[in-house]
Order: sequence, then C-alpha cells, then structure tokens
Amino acid sequence: MSEILGYAVYSEIENGFLVEASPSFYHWDPASAIMYDSPNDAWASASKRGHGLAEAVVIYRNNDGSLSFDTVERASKATIGSWIVTVKLDISPKVPHYVTSAGKKIKLSSKEVDAKGYHKKAKADQIATTLNKVTGITASVHEIIVTSSDKV
Repeated sequence: MSEILGYAVYSEIENGFLVEASPSFYHWDPASAIMYDSPNDAWASASKRGHGLAEAVVIYRNNDGSLSFDTVERASKATIGSWIVTVKLDISPKVPHYVTSAGKKIKLSSKEVDAKGYHKKAKADQIATTLNKVTGITASVHEIIVTSSDKV
C-alpha cells in the first residue's frame, strides 16, 4: 500500500517540483520538493506561480520505495447550496466563464472551481442583470448542487 508523503507543487512547463518558493525554482526529483500539509496549501502555492503554470500534486512512496505523484483536484470556492453566475461571451460561446469577484470590477475565470459562491440568489441575480446589460454577454445564475470535486 502506498504511503502519502505530502503535497507539493509541480510544473509541467518546468518539468519539475517546486523546491524554492522565492524565486520559483524547480527540480525533477520529487524527494526535493517543498512539502505542504494539505492540498489547499499546495494549491495556494501553485496559484502564486501564475495561472496554469503549476498544479498541486500528492506525492506517494510506493511499496518498492520509489516515489510517484498524482494531480490533486482543486477545491471549489463555491460550496453546495450557493449560487454562481455563469457568463457566455459572444466572442467565445463554447467556453463558459464564471464570475470570481464583483466589486468595482467584475472578474471572470474559465474554470468553475474559481467561481464565487453567493449565499443569496438575489445577489447573484443582481450581478447577472448588470452583466446582461453589456452587449455580447449573456449571464445566468445557477445553484451548486455538487462541488467539482464531487463530480466524477
């Protein structure tokens, strides 16, 4: 049975594991990786490296002593029962976007796990209504029934 050693940051672009945080430095050997106690800590570190440049992984020690790793699914920001705003852009209608924050500026992400969850449907509806006033944007609201980590 494999033993979980910890969680780390891996970059396919750098072809290695994060071994020094500032500045970011990678090495191919998982034994040299900075280890985090939880997947959320590893994802927080991976997110600091730039969008899509790194991901959180779990590092295992196999029965034969070798090390291996697997990608860890990022936890969704929106919890079950919350409401999220989905945006379709006329310039890219096949790729849905999700509101990640809505203050003076509204920020979007193409990943559902980044979506901000609103506890009240009225707040999500208000943001969708504002976005629908913009030409080329269609916004809708839906409730989170399962989180992305629950989907198989």
